[in-house]
Amino acid sequence: AQLIQEQLGHTTAQGKQIVRLPYYRAFSNLNPLCPLRRSEQHLARQIFNGLTRINEEKEEVEGDLAHHWESLSPRHWRFYIRPAVRFHDGKLLDSQDIITTLEQVKKQRLFKHIQTVDSPFPNTIDIYLRSDDYRLPELLSNVSAVIQPADVEHERDNELFPIGTGPYRVIQNDKQRFKLEAFDHYFGMRALIDVVDIWMLSEVASCYLQPAA
Repeated sequence: AQLIQEQLGHTTAQGKQIVRLPYYRAFSNLNPLCPLRRSEQHLARQIFNGLTRINEEKEEVEGDLAHHWESLSPRHWRFYIRPAVRFHDGKLLDSQDIITTLEQVKKQRLFKHIQTVDSPFPNTIDIYLRSDDYRLPELLSNVSAVIQPADVEHERDNELFPIGTGPYRVIQNDKQRFKLEAFDHYFGMRALIDVVDIWMLSEVASCYLQPAA
């Protein structure tokens, strides 16, 4: 426990800022289209982006992949997408990634009123609804609606090593460790912490660790 304790917390190695944290279980599924536990939801928000997100300090909806949107009617919404956004594998985000993701998302009960999704112009997404929804931008901030690559195969590898556009990418995920690395090509402000390293410890081992700042 003393050896582990010395390794946990914030450290600097070769100019990189590293945070090591203990946790009691592995993260076996990070696919946002599946039901996620609370910890997985938090991690998914570091890996992916939605069209919108909730600013928790202001308690209001703000742009994420979409920098602006408008309601052309209560059943027709238009979202304007940030240009030159890249996935963690280097591929540029395009409209088809958003359309394919939302086609999957609308199978869920919360999103069943989405009728069709298309792209009339580059970096523009139109969403047509079956019923009026004045709070669609807020709904699209749900973690289930984060955008994945159109060609992603929803298999075991994607559950363990999902590819998103978020500030962190997954570089290790097994029964012993879960590691995130800051994504240098993130379209927003680059994360100050370079690596988040989570160690899977049994409850017996964890109970000997002392809380640290």
